[in-house]
Amino acid sequence: MDAKITPVEPYQRKYLKKDVNYSQWESLNKFAQELIKQPIHSTEDLVDFLYKKNELDVVVGEQMENYYLESFRFVNAKDSDPNSKQIQNELRSNKNKTDGILMKKILNSGFLDDLLKSKPELRQMILNIQNKHKIHTEKNESVIARLNELKNQYKKINAQHRIIVSGEEMVLHKAGPAVKDAPRVKRIETALAVEDCHEKHSEALDEIFDELVEKRHIKAIQAGYQNFVDYTWTEWSRVDYRPKDCSNVCLAIETHFIPIYKEIFEKRKQFLGLKEAFLFDLYSDLGNAPAPIFPKTQEEFCSKLKQVFKSIHSDFAEAFNYLVEQDRLDFETRSNKMTAMFMTYFPERRLPFVFYMPVNTVHDVHGTIHEVTHGIHSMYYNRYSLLGLQSPGAEVSELFTMSMELISFDYWDVFFENRQNLIRAKLRKLENCLGLLRMVGLWDTFQQWAYLYPDHTRQERNLYWDALSKRYDFGITPIKPISPEENTGWQRRPLIYTYPFYMIEYAFAQFGAFDIYRQYRENQTQTINNLIAAMKLGNTRSIQETYQTAGVQFDFSDATVKKSAEFLSNEYNRLFEQLEF
Repeated sequence: MDAKITPVEPYQRKYLKKDVNYSQWESLNKFAQELIKQPIHSTEDLVDFLYKKNELDVVVGEQMENYYLESFRFVNAKDSDPNSKQIQNELRSNKNKTDGILMKKILNSGFLDDLLKSKPELRQMILNIQNKHKIHTEKNESVIARLNELKNQYKKINAQHRIIVSGEEMVLHKAGPAVKDAPRVKRIETALAVEDCHEKHSEALDEIFDELVEKRHIKAIQAGYQNFVDYTWTEWSRVDYRPKDCSNVCLAIETHFIPIYKEIFEKRKQFLGLKEAFLFDLYSDLGNAPAPIFPKTQEEFCSKLKQVFKSIHSDFAEAFNYLVEQDRLDFETRSNKMTAMFMTYFPERRLPFVFYMPVNTVHDVHGTIHEVTHGIHSMYYNRYSLLGLQSPGAEVSELFTMSMELISFDYWDVFFENRQNLIRAKLRKLENCLGLLRMVGLWDTFQQWAYLYPDHTRQERNLYWDALSKRYDFGITPIKPISPEENTGWQRRPLIYTYPFYMIEYAFAQFGAFDIYRQYRENQTQTINNLIAAMKLGNTRSIQETYQTAGVQFDFSDATVKKSAEFLSNEYNRLFEQLEF
């Protein structure tokens, strides 16, 4: 595992034809049937079976990642093949059915104990197989297909979320930054336009979420679970914490971080000379330095990112340069591009693809560093031959990305040559950490309620959200009055629709990242070496073991949350004192 991070060698097929594009299940069915019939009479037979199944996973995974990525990159594009969606659904459906049979063969082989004694690094992979088998049932095939349709409907609505600002059409998340330096009346006018846009699509989003909750609950019941919360915990192999732990973390965030957020927001209001402030007032820059000019092109932006990664470690610079050379980045702004940021991994090419929609704020800097770090991480774990040994859970992968965001602080001067702009950018990033943790507390708590009470009405949902948002309020004045029973602010988070419960991991990772950043200030070389060693583990160790390799503990106790809050508060105040007003 100490090989150079580049070049990346693609997966070499051993059982399927090398020159065939297996985009349809019909071409894979014969191989799948052979796997189903293959006997397992020894540990060696089981290993052979795992590698053959792995090849099926890799080839189908490559196709599905292609479909997934294109649905974000070119939202309104017409399929070149009118039967494309049907082909995707058939591929996904048949693969899921086959997986159920193959997982059962693995688990019932009688040789798992011997396998894990000789190859303990497979333990996490086998745990994932066991949990996937627990939730697998063919009764859910039609439900899963419908859920995918609903998510695609949401994506299309999300792509329509646009307003006109100063004669330019733009996506909603760019509206605030676009008017941050405008007169306040313009900020208010733009904020009202954003609200109108949300209201325009609110009914459609309600309908989609109603059915998502219904279908996800049905999926859980048909798999033998009482609710979708418990189903999700098994699906994601969450064995290190329970839903109650997440509720406690959210309460600790409310207790220790929201008061800090209130204090910081009060400073902003004082600087702006406002008695009350709206959400768009948050975008106004602190201090008296002129606004920074962000790179206009992807090429220019990447040249600066190269310098940042080079300053941290040669491996990271080498990996990033390789991604640029292989055209594995999309940082452009396009009208037909989904508002999102993510890294997706192509298992046959063994390469990541990093997707990001720019907003011309400091978020472009730490957001791209975050997602590129996911890509770099994949270039460490892609050397494991079995796909199940490669990518760990988000609790681990987000530790690396969020640590890198903070570690990169020291090298942001390539983006912000004016020192006051640099300080301001760091303050904005720390505010982003606060906003992230607030978001985790809000939406994780909201989702647990929504799926534990799946028969709730729309009014009950809005009332619950309204009460919850008041608990996490840090002083924002609503841009327009809204009654509690009509408060649909919960609709603003895409992950609720597309990737439910994928949020709490960010809180765990943020607490660990604060610790890693503290260590980096004391010993840069050792801290980075620890991170790289942990990245190389892929999915071969438990969450606790990987965190320990990275030099921290997987700890989300109230004391840890309080310690993290104090660190953020002290760091923010230290930087704030350096601002010139």
